[in-house]
Amino acid sequence: TLPAANGGTGLTSYAPGIILDWKNRNSTDTTVTVSSTSWTDSNITLAATPSSTDSRLYVMVSFYVNHSSSTGQGFGLKRAISGGVTTDQLGDATVGISYTYNTVGYDNGNVEHYMKFYWIDYPNTTSAVTYTVNGRREGGSGDAFNFGESNKPSLINILEINGAAGL
Repeated sequence: TLPAANGGTGLTSYAPGIILDWKNRNSTDTTVTVSSTSWTDSNITLAATPSSTDSRLYVMVSFYVNHSSSTGQGFGLKRAISGGVTTDQLGDATVGISYTYNTVGYDNGNVEHYMKFYWIDYPNTTSAVTYTVNGRREGGSGDAFNFGESNKPSLINILEINGAAGL
C-alpha cells in the first residue's frame, strides 16, 4: 500500500497521536455574571464529533474574567454528548479544572485577567460532544465574577487526536 501523508499506511489509516480534526471559536459575546455556588454556564461553547471511539479531544480555553468578589471561584467544563443526552461536569466537582481565591489586587473593586486551562477528554463516542466553560463561586452571596466583557475575546479550541494503540 501507499504511505499516507498522515504517517499511517494505506488510504484510510491514521498513525496514533495524529491530529485528525480541529475546531475553533473566537468571540467577544461572552458576558455572563456568576453569583451562584452551583455551576453556571458561560457562552463559551464549542462542539466536535469524534471520528472514532478511540479519539482523544484536547480542549484549550482562554477567556476574560472580571472578579467582583474575593471569594474563591472554580472554573470548569461541562461535556454534553448527543445534544445533552449525557452531561458531565469535568474536573473536580468543587473547584473544576482551574481555581482562584483572594485574587491578587482585589480591594473592594474589580480585578480583570485572562484565565487559561487545558483538558484531554476521552468521550468514547462518535456522537457530537459539546464543551461549555462554566464557573461557580465557593461561598457567600452576590456576584462573584463575569465571564467576558464587551470587546474582550474568548477562545475555545478542540483538537481531535487519534487514540489508536492506547494513546
